[in-house]
Amino acid sequence: MDALIQTVRNYLTSYDWDNPLTFLFVIAAGLLFFRKFSIFIVLVATVITGTIVRNMIVLNINTNHEIVALDWIVYGIGGLLFVVFLLVSFYRS
Repeated sequence: MDALIQTVRNYLTSYDWDNPLTFLFVIAAGLLFFRKFSIFIVLVATVITGTIVRNMIVLNINTNHEIVALDWIVYGIGGLLFVVFLLVSFYRS
């Protein structure tokens, strides 16, 4: 048990708290705590879809520049859905 506690303590002390994913994890934990499962699913689906799309970005072979920044479109649409669900949840309560 001490080895597990020590491992967790080492991870927490070495974790980069300035990482943007930290904010995402805090938001996701808050949504689960307040039982906002539909908003949580939209958040997770947006992150997963954006990550998959980022790996499939179309590049120009000659200049190696992005032709289509599709991941930003996915994140934008997911962000809008997130805000819409938050507003609907707010007005229902």
